Amino acid sequence: PQPPPAEADAWRPSVYLLAGGAFAGGANTGPTGAVGVSLPAPDRWDWLAGEVETGVRQVTFDGQLVGLGVVRSKVVGAPVLASVRARLFQRAAFSLYGRAGGGVLPFSHHLSSDFQEDLKESKLTGMGFLSLQGAYRFGRWSALVEARGAWAPVRTPWLDAQLGGLSGLLGVRFEP
Repeated sequence: PQPPPAEADAWRPSVYLLAGGAFAGGANTGPTGAVGVSLPAPDRWDWLAGEVETGVRQVTFDGQLVGLGVVRSKVVGAPVLASVRARLFQRAAFSLYGRAGGGVLPFSHHLSSDFQEDLKESKLTGMGFLSLQGAYRFGRWSALVEARGAWAPVRTPWLDAQLGGLSGLLGVRFEP
């Protein structure tokens, strides 16, 4: 026997893709993106969804140290986050959502310069975020715009950076 159509639809996951840029102090500005899966809650809780996403965040620094030479630093993070998305407002095809989540952020750091040997290191830290997301629905597809604030400090003996900051993201969601 098959479940009633409303129950089957309530547990149908959707997928989304986001891409944009993160703006943080100093050299911590850089590209960011994510791909994720949303699972809406059933029936009377349909304004909530659980989400899991993974992505990439990158920052680079190229600088000149007087008398020593050039220093190049590149940090690449791959956050794996779980979040809750709540619909705050809906009118016709437009919806506004609030999102909150957190998870782990594995990152790698490559430091090179004219005056010392290259250094490569990797570490794991945490990441948390809050965001507002606007969605405009076109059938099974939705166009997304998201403003996100994230906290993700990355520190090693050779690095003190912030892979969080404020992000502006554009994307799409597909709901089968």
